[in-house]
Amino acid sequence: MRIAITTLVFTTFWVINLSAQFSVDLDSFSVTANQIEKPILETGRSISVISAKEIERLPVQTVEELLRYTAGVNLNARNNFGVQTDIGIRGSTFSQVIVLLDNVRINGPLTGHFNNNIPVSLHEIAHIEVLKGSAAASFGADAVGGVIHIKTKTYVDDITEGNSISGNIGAGSNNSTFSDIGASSGNSRFVISGSVKTSISEGEQLENPNFLVGISEDSLFNNYFDVRSYSLASKAKINDQWQWYGRVSLDDRDFSAKYFYTRLSFDESTERVQSKWFQTSLMHRGVQSSNNLTLALATTRDKFIFNPLFASNENTTNQWSLIYNHQNIINSKLKYSVGSQIIYKDMESLDRGDRENLNYGLYMTADYAISNRWNLTATIRGEQDDNFGFEIIPQLSTAYQLKDWTIHASAGKSIRSGDFTERFIASQIDSLGAGRNVGNPDLEAERAWNYDLGFTYHGQSNLQWQGAAFYRTSSNLIDFGLTNQANISNLNNLRAGEDYFYANNVSESKTIGFETSLRYLQDIRSTDKLEVQIGYTYLNTTNNDDEVSKYLANHPGNNANYSISYSNDIIDMVLSGFFINRDTENAQSIAGEIKESYNIHNLKIQLRPFQKNMGLYLSVNNLFDTEYQEILGARLPGRWIIFGAQFNM
Repeated sequence: MRIAITTLVFTTFWVINLSAQFSVDLDSFSVTANQIEKPILETGRSISVISAKEIERLPVQTVEELLRYTAGVNLNARNNFGVQTDIGIRGSTFSQVIVLLDNVRINGPLTGHFNNNIPVSLHEIAHIEVLKGSAAASFGADAVGGVIHIKTKTYVDDITEGNSISGNIGAGSNNSTFSDIGASSGNSRFVISGSVKTSISEGEQLENPNFLVGISEDSLFNNYFDVRSYSLASKAKINDQWQWYGRVSLDDRDFSAKYFYTRLSFDESTERVQSKWFQTSLMHRGVQSSNNLTLALATTRDKFIFNPLFASNENTTNQWSLIYNHQNIINSKLKYSVGSQIIYKDMESLDRGDRENLNYGLYMTADYAISNRWNLTATIRGEQDDNFGFEIIPQLSTAYQLKDWTIHASAGKSIRSGDFTERFIASQIDSLGAGRNVGNPDLEAERAWNYDLGFTYHGQSNLQWQGAAFYRTSSNLIDFGLTNQANISNLNNLRAGEDYFYANNVSESKTIGFETSLRYLQDIRSTDKLEVQIGYTYLNTTNNDDEVSKYLANHPGNNANYSISYSNDIIDMVLSGFFINRDTENAQSIAGEIKESYNIHNLKIQLRPFQKNMGLYLSVNNLFDTEYQEILGARLPGRWIIFGAQFNM
């Protein structure tokens, strides 16, 4: 890890020394971090934006793989290629991040493990906004670590008139096939778009630890996956100020889930998650004001088989969302936004029971330009939830422009209540074996305060640097801690004297850290371009109780990433990777080992021998065939080679 950090620092200074020689414009974005659309540098927040160009350039198949290259984001994958990854920001757990698609939550009521079930292709995405730090005042409960907002091309009017299709198809190791295709057709009044995304493989064939300890008759197993997403969207211009937007999607995932959630020697889990998505929005944009009213429904059916000898767990959830936002420009100095959000959730479950929850909130944001250089943004929210009652949630942020630098700072409160899994998992099973996750219906809501101070350098068009230090203090954090049955008084289906991972409130936790990222572009010749991106995040989480927990501090202490790309008229080459340093963990009975440090490198080479809009590519994930795990027992793929074709017409 020391070598990785030394290399990162050396590369940073090398890039800075070269940056004065050439000039290439960097993309700029307006974002909605505080529910007011404005330039990034005026928000007072730490924000990273992943553009469509970066999505196409990097050797990735999914959004969570993209997020590997964003400073401040911490991931724990159970398998790659979109199967399942827990997404955290600044040391948060996977349940403390809101993931939005076109302003609607992907987060479902069952579990945060499904927050990466994104039902659109990469080629349909216009850009991704990653807001780091508390955002509960603007977006509601659960935004403890931050918000990931995926905006599609149809939603943001980033589709040209006429017909277009872009994407890639490929095949590779372990009988795998991949496709990621987006298409659109339209004119100035109406556009329709669709996307297909698939990742299918029989998986790697691995030794079965359950056979070695005499539990299973199968000496080998395959960590197979079959992930398919289909989506259809349209947008219609009613008149000069009013538009309608709609989307329907289907996401279907069937995969081996062995050791995804337990550390038990008789875990032979498989899982199938089917999600249906419906969204309709009415949008108004005038000279001084804008309005957005959205209704959405997400239905998820989860079938989990822990072992073929046992009955399956089946869960069906529905989540209705009604969202309204109004923005108004009072004058050149003052803008404001007001809005409301209603979310109704219900569940039918064999192992969790039938449950429901209602949440609604009102918020107001005021943005004031104290001077041409100094912006101040304040947000206040009142939120009512069946689990925690009524809560006031404030947020304050500021940004100051100083020549080539922007200084920003923010402070805000956040809150999160336990999801249906944390409160009720396994409560309806008659006799539960040791080592399983156990819900707690008496959980209190988490509360946290986030503070950050950051700097952005933007003095040269081909060089951008961002850095931020942050601190979060939390109370009543929810985590699964190893607990003896004698200390669990609200369940009567446990075996006497056995240990379980029991959801409980940790009294207090503190996270401190800093993140930095640098992006540099250089013209070598008129057609040759070089781009370098590097990032680093340091995290340290402590809790007063010193309890053995499952997710609370399950994040890297040091996390560095890089990507280096070279392109001309004929060839694109990208080398990318990440370096991780974290606490070790071992469980010999399931061949589980989380190493203290590991580094993964990926390579993508694309040739366009005939025309710019079509090419052939070779992608190699995990170039040096490193063996590693991020969730104990869930071994991640080794070297994976993919050949394919990419097109943009």
